Amino acid sequence: MSVNKRIRKNRYKKRPLKERFIIHLPFGVFFRYSFGVFSLLLLSVTLVFMYDFLTQWDYLNAKDIRVEGQRRLSRGAILSQAQIGNSDNILSVNLSMARARLLSHPWIAEADIRRDFPTTIIIRIREHRPLAVIDLGRDLLINEEGDIFKEKSEDDPVDLPVVTGLDYADLNPVGRDESKGLSAVISILRIVKTRYRGISTFPVSHIDVDRDLGLTLTMDGSIKSVFIGYQEYESKYRKIEEVINFIKTSEQFSDIEAMDISSLNRVVIRPSVMLSSSGNEKGGLSCKDKT
Repeated sequence: MSVNKRIRKNRYKKRPLKERFIIHLPFGVFFRYSFGVFSLLLLSVTLVFMYDFLTQWDYLNAKDIRVEGQRRLSRGAILSQAQIGNSDNILSVNLSMARARLLSHPWIAEADIRRDFPTTIIIRIREHRPLAVIDLGRDLLINEEGDIFKEKSEDDPVDLPVVTGLDYADLNPVGRDESKGLSAVISILRIVKTRYRGISTFPVSHIDVDRDLGLTLTMDGSIKSVFIGYQEYESKYRKIEEVINFIKTSEQFSDIEAMDISSLNRVVIRPSVMLSSSGNEKGGLSCKDKT
C-alpha cells in the first residue's frame, strides 16, 4: 500500500548571500541617528566659536598680574620666564605650560599659577635658598635641603662658604640617606646662618670635610681655623662664640690661629700672637695649650 508523503520545506536552508546582507532600517531610526550626529557637530562648532570669542574678549585681558614669593629674581624676570604679559587674555594663558617654564629656571624651586576672574593672574614661586658652594672640580650651588640646583655663575652670591672634601656620591643620592659629611655640613651651616643675622660678613668662608675626623671651619674674624669634628654642632658653635667674646675683652692675645673643639670637654687654642702685660708681642702658644 502506497502512502503519500508530504515533502516538508527545509527551513534551515541558507538564504542567498545577497539577501542575507540586506538591512532594513526604519526611517525613524535613521532620522534620529542623523539628527544626533548633526547636533554633535553643531555643539562642537558652537564650543569652538565660544572659546575663540572668550579668549579674544578684551574684558578678560589681564589687568593685574600678582607675583609673590620672589627674593632674588625680579618681577620682570619672572613674567618673562612665564611668558605672561598684561595684554594677555587670562583664558588664553596655558597655566600648565607657564608653570613648566617657571620650573625650568634654575633659581625657582616651586611655582603655582592660577586665574582670579575676571582680570587677575596670580603667580606664586619659591626660590632655592643657597647654602654653600660645593667644589667638585666645578663650583656647584647647594640649597638648604642639600640639593644641587645650578652651577655657580658670576651673577650668583659671592659670600657663600666653599665646601671641599665631598664627592658626587655624597650629594643626596636617590633612595639613600645623606652621607655623614654632607649632613654635617648642612647642620653646621644652618646653625651659623641662624646666628648670622646682623653680621656684615658671613663668618664661615670655607669648610673642609674629612670623612673620618670631621669638619674644619675657616672663619673670618678673630678665629682663623676651627676643627669641630662631628656631632653636637649647636653646643660647639656656642662655645666658639664664647671664645670670640673672650678674645674681644682679653689683653692676652688679639686673635687665634687655630682652635680644636672636637670635644666639648676640652678646648685647645693656638693664639697667633701673645701679648705681654706691657703690650709687647710674645711667641705663640702650642696648639696643646688649653683655655
